[in-house]
Amino acid sequence: MEAEHLFFVVCDVMFLHAVKGVSFAQFSFLISFSLLFSVIVQYPLLKCIHAVGTRRSVQLGSLFFLLSALCFTFAPNYGVVIAGGIAKCIGFTFNLLGPALLKEKLVQDGRDNEYVAFQSDANNMACLLMMLSSLLCGFLFSCNPYFPMFGCIIFCALGVLLSFMITSCCGTVEEKQTDEKPQIIKRNKVFLGIPLLVSFGLLTAMTGIGLSYVRINFQEALTLKIDLDQTMKLLSVVSFLVYLVRFLSNALMSKLFSRFGPWLYLGMQLILVASLAFQVLPWVHRPTVPALFLLSMGYLGVSFVRDPYVTAIQNESLLVEDPIKRQSNMVVLNFVKKLGALLLSTAFTLMLEKTAISSVMVVMCALATVSLVLAGWRLVVGRRKH
Repeated sequence: MEAEHLFFVVCDVMFLHAVKGVSFAQFSFLISFSLLFSVIVQYPLLKCIHAVGTRRSVQLGSLFFLLSALCFTFAPNYGVVIAGGIAKCIGFTFNLLGPALLKEKLVQDGRDNEYVAFQSDANNMACLLMMLSSLLCGFLFSCNPYFPMFGCIIFCALGVLLSFMITSCCGTVEEKQTDEKPQIIKRNKVFLGIPLLVSFGLLTAMTGIGLSYVRINFQEALTLKIDLDQTMKLLSVVSFLVYLVRFLSNALMSKLFSRFGPWLYLGMQLILVASLAFQVLPWVHRPTVPALFLLSMGYLGVSFVRDPYVTAIQNESLLVEDPIKRQSNMVVLNFVKKLGALLLSTAFTLMLEKTAISSVMVVMCALATVSLVLAGWRLVVGRRKH
């Protein structure tokens, strides 16, 4: 999974609070600290990645994820929990090179135009595993709070094993290419452009950390119409549907990208704007059944957008000949993603101290519109240049 541990992502708050005695304030600090650390550590880790290469970086990433799971599970105090969060951030940054490794393997096999299809299939496998762990986690936790964490460790250990097996099959193309000074073509000098990078940061922030605020808005709006028990049941169903929707979005991406290409950027952006506009509807007047239906569709729509858009941007950032540049591009994307999440989280935390969640939804809708304009402008300018 992109940045999460199977099982732990479902029960993280409950496990750390009930078993490890971590307060909600400490958990909130862990999230904020992890985002800040991820931003600060990018450049030093980029130097390390360039030094050890793509394959060893992916292997190190899986090892740090395993270390993180062990810290969370057996932490005797809050300091070790923080250490687990740091290990997770480092592991995530190293694992960013998975797409670059996949691209190198496809180039080696003469199938580099199939990256989107392969990455979408990988995303789908992750979604299926998340759906399975979501269904099992509650049962396992009720038997013993440590059982989901043991499952997390097992999957992390399997990830380590698979990372060594997969990277050993990728040949020595990377080493051969990096021994000589790569021929940098003009496209290597220009990344995605500032407009598309800003758009990427906004969209990933709103579909990542922003989804938590959408969930809060969803819950608040539902309680105006139905009681708390029904709200929790509906939230459970919708949470399961989130992974199903992500599965469908990745399946569609692998089929439609070859036909529509970069125009999918705009399609995903339009869906996000509409989905966030639906989040504002219940606050315009007392929610009706149609408004609550659109609210639910909007919640799912925000989840639908993320994976295809990230895959499309990754694909464009990997369209360079130099493997070192591919590594750098992956780290730049992660930096922009984390910076966007950090800024959005900080701004909305401050807003919620003085305003209601509905104001946050209005701001998110406005930011989504800005992201749409930036992506559209970048697409139009890019087509003119070509």
